[in-house]
Amino acid sequence: MPKKHSSGSKNAPAPDPSAGSLREVSDQRCTGAELRSLIERLPSPDEQFLSALEEITRQQPELPRSAWDR
Repeated sequence: MPKKHSSGSKNAPAPDPSAGSLREVSDQRCTGAELRSLIERLPSPDEQFLSALEEITRQQPELPRSAWDR
């Protein structure tokens, strides 16, 4: 009989981001409110990143008109 792949324990501790190694991903669920809270806690991008993103965006070619007229 083939061995089943384990997707990790539901009660596994959160990975240590400073560990520097890859870890198996487990199935995680969150509510919209939890996701919003997480995003609000993330650091904001700095001005250098925003300037680079703006420059890259300007260099992208324009897309052709859609065949689906509106």
